[in-house]
Amino acid sequence: MRGSGPASSCWSPRCWRSAWRLPRASRWRSKGCSAWPSGGGAAGDSPRPGDSLNRNADGRTAMDIFIAIGLGLALVGAPLAWYGVHSYRKQGERYAGALSGWAKTAATVIDARLVDREIRDREGDSSLCYEPRLHYRYSVAGAELDGKNTALCVPPLFTLFETAQQWLLAHSPGREIDLWYDPAHPEDSTPLLDKPSLFRAMAMLAVGTGFMAFGGALMLRLI
Repeated sequence: MRGSGPASSCWSPRCWRSAWRLPRASRWRSKGCSAWPSGGGAAGDSPRPGDSLNRNADGRTAMDIFIAIGLGLALVGAPLAWYGVHSYRKQGERYAGALSGWAKTAATVIDARLVDREIRDREGDSSLCYEPRLHYRYSVAGAELDGKNTALCVPPLFTLFETAQQWLLAHSPGREIDLWYDPAHPEDSTPLLDKPSLFRAMAMLAVGTGFMAFGGALMLRLI
């Protein structure tokens, strides 16, 4: 018996054959067919309403993560760059004050030794360095004072064992060494008046600025 509505026409051989040649999601809609299930068919035939929302949520989550990374790099780089400049300026003032106003005296070495330190480069290769440790005693206005500084600004770090051994022999226990101290604060002393390290300050400034630039560029690109 021939149907009178659109739903009856979809079961005719003509409608079935023409619909079979179409994609699965369109077969039941061909020729005015209205018998397609209201749920939209099997999974994967057509996008679900929540798929776009899930994709948008995932995209926002990934963007938030990258923005947080960029902000973290900027927050780490800013104080690092500031510390490099600030420490170099303070050490420069200390060096200038020591040259112009510190007094010179003699000190007796109480103990001297070397501490092994392992340092890794950018490629991950490790090398052994030697950090000197020193304990000396000196007198100022009849008062005996002890000190443990090895340098005024930057403690020495030897990369060659022969150089480290030479320093150790020059600071053997009981030996007298030259010493400079601050007359206003006699406990502040050093056996070596070294200049502040410009290379160290520039390295910290470069690394800090690089972190800030990369983090800022990452945030600007995503915001």
